[in-house]
Amino acid sequence: MFEPTVRKDPTFHVCRRHNMAIRTKIPLGPFYPIQKDSSLFAMSAGDIFFQYDELTSMHREQRNHSFQLVGMFQTITIFMGDIKDSAALYSTFLDKEWIDSFEWLYGCFHSTGLPIIQKENLHFLPPDTFYSDLAQLEHKNKNITVGAFCHENHFLSSLEGALQISQIVNSKMELARNANRYDIPIPPTLVTTKQRLHSGEVFSFIDDYGPEVMMKISGLGGSFNVKRIQSPDEALRHIEEFSEETEVLLQKQLGSSEYREMTVDFVITDKECKIDNTREVLFADGMWVGNHLKRDLSLSEKQKEILLRCAKWLQSEGYCHPNGFVCGADFFLGDNDLQVIEINGRWTGGQTVERAQKKLDVGSEDVYAFMDKLSFNKMKEYQRFVNENLYTIEAKVDTFKLFPLGIAPHIKHEQENEVSMVWIMVIGDIQAFVTAKEEALGAKELPTSNQVAATAQNGHCSQSA
Repeated sequence: MFEPTVRKDPTFHVCRRHNMAIRTKIPLGPFYPIQKDSSLFAMSAGDIFFQYDELTSMHREQRNHSFQLVGMFQTITIFMGDIKDSAALYSTFLDKEWIDSFEWLYGCFHSTGLPIIQKENLHFLPPDTFYSDLAQLEHKNKNITVGAFCHENHFLSSLEGALQISQIVNSKMELARNANRYDIPIPPTLVTTKQRLHSGEVFSFIDDYGPEVMMKISGLGGSFNVKRIQSPDEALRHIEEFSEETEVLLQKQLGSSEYREMTVDFVITDKECKIDNTREVLFADGMWVGNHLKRDLSLSEKQKEILLRCAKWLQSEGYCHPNGFVCGADFFLGDNDLQVIEINGRWTGGQTVERAQKKLDVGSEDVYAFMDKLSFNKMKEYQRFVNENLYTIEAKVDTFKLFPLGIAPHIKHEQENEVSMVWIMVIGDIQAFVTAKEEALGAKELPTSNQVAATAQNGHCSQSA
C-alpha cells in the first residue's frame, strides 16, 4: 500500500522571500533521464512562466489542463527511473477513485522485470503545494529532475536566473529574434504586438502568406498557444483579455503535402550538444494526437548540423548543465528543406516515450504513443484489455502489443459522461489495435487512436494549432 510522505528535513533553511524551505546544494533542472547519480523525478505543471497575479483566464485554463495531464508524466518516470532513483507524484493517486488503477499501472511496469523506481521511494504530495512540499522532502538523491524551470519551482534551483533563462529558451519570439544570428532556418515570420495588429506590416504579411497564417502569443504552451487567423480582427478576438504590449508572432503556414512535422530532442551540457532522438509528430485536424517512432527514421549529417544550431543557441543562453539538460525542437522536413518552428527548453512528452521504447527494446517495430479519452466506468475493461495484450520482453508481436504509460488522476464531465485520460503505447499494427479496442471497449472509447491510425495511414501532417 502506498502512503503519503511529506517529511521535514533539518538541513533546510527558510527563504523568507518565498516563505518556503529550500535545499540549495542539490542540482535541480530538466535533466536527461539517465544519470550516473541517483535522481528524484518531480514533475508538476510546468509551462507557466508568469506570476499568478499576471495570469489571464487562458493562462489559468492551461495551468489547470497541465495539472490534469502531468500525472501521466509522473507515472512514466517510475518506469524511466532506476532502483537508485525516487519519484514524487500527486497525492491524488491515493484517492479511492485512483489507488487501484495506480497499483495496476505499477504492476504493469514491474512485470517487465526491468529495474524501476521502488515503491518505498515514491513520495505523494498535494498538487496545490507540490513544490513547496518537495522542498521539505527527506530523500537521499543527488539531484532533482523537473520538467522545466517555471514560476512554481525556479526558487528551488541553484542556477542563477533559472526562470529568466527558461522564459528565453521556451519563447517563440526569442527564436525568431535569434534565428538569423545562429543561422537557424524558420518560416517567414513577423513579431509584433497586440496594439500593432492593425498596422500595415501585419496586413502585408497576411496578404503575402495568407489566406491563413499561424498566430502565437507569449507564455502559453501547446494548443493554447497557436491559432490560425485570416485577419487582424480575428487575432484580436482571440487575445482580447491580453494587454496591448503582448507580443504576437505571425508565421507562414507550411503545407501538409510538402512537409512532415518532426521533433528532435537534444542533451545540452556545458561542454557539448548532442541529438538524443528524432521522431515523427502525428496531427489530425491541426491538433497534436501523438508520436510515431520508427527505427528507420534518420537525418542527413547536414540536417543534424542545422538542428544542433538550436541547441547551441540555448547553450549560449545558459541553458546547460554538466549532468545534461534536455530540450526539444519541432521542425518541418521537406524533400530539400528544413524549417524549425519551435524550440522547447524542457522535457517533452515524446522524449519519455522514446526512453520507454529503448528500455523495452522493441526492436524494429513501429511505435505509436498517444493520450486518449476513456470513460471512467470503462477503466476496469481497459485494464483487462491492456493485460491481455501487454508487451513483455519475451513477447512476440504478431499484430500489436500494448504498454501503458500513464493515467491522469482527474475526472472530467463531458455531457453526461465522466471521462478520464490515459497514455498508451501501441507497438506494431495501429489499425489492428483500433479494431481490437472497439471490440473490447466500444467504438466511442479511445477516440484519438482512430485519428492516429488515420493520420499514420495517410502519412500527412499539418502545422500544429
